[in-house]
Amino acid sequence: MELRSLIEKATKAGWSESEACTAIASLEDRHILASCANAKMMSEIAAQRTTGTVIKAQRR
Repeated sequence: MELRSLIEKATKAGWSESEACTAIASLEDRHILASCANAKMMSEIAAQRTTGTVIKAQRR
């Protein structure tokens, strides 16, 4: 969906343009961070397969 179209739909639904843009930017930021984390994990998994290293889960 085109960005302008998404913003227009959000404003028609009652959001201000500023609110819509802020929400979209926040979602995109989270998407980029998740993509980077996934890429890092896939790299670590690939390295584990070639080296035989075991990846252990970390407690939070």
